[in-house]
Amino acid sequence: MDDRSDVGELGDLVRRTSRALRRITVAAAEPYGLSPHQLRALRVIAEADRPRPSDVAERLHIQARSATDVIDQLVGSGLVERTPHPEDRRASLLHCTAAGRRALTAIEAERGAATAAYFAVLEPAEHTTLTQLLQRLNAEGPECPTQPAAGTEAPRWRRT
Repeated sequence: MDDRSDVGELGDLVRRTSRALRRITVAAAEPYGLSPHQLRALRVIAEADRPRPSDVAERLHIQARSATDVIDQLVGSGLVERTPHPEDRRASLLHCTAAGRRALTAIEAERGAATAAYFAVLEPAEHTTLTQLLQRLNAEGPECPTQPAAGTEAPRWRRT
């Protein structure tokens, strides 16, 4: 690809890479009964200081009801605990359990090793260049589509 005329091929290559990385995540999370969405929520909860469900929804860029569904699944699996908010009886706080932290640590280790193996075909300089290019696209590129605008099928754009 010597010029910018074949952006379709570039898009296809990025999508194939994205799918491969998603398969790595699925394979790492599957033994723990977690989907990639549940894994992302578990990570957000583990990294935050007792977030509210609304905080998780905001961090994941999803609707509150969707976050509640994912959180309920994590609570049901014993990976997350929900406790009453001490100052707001309508709200709850979330906490990653010891089992949740163990699962997250194991999944991230497996995922990290598989991701490193995937990118091992790149020379160190190529790895650095690819990282820099992707960082630039994420920082400076147009916002990415999220959901259709009201009354249309076309997505609106938002940076994630």
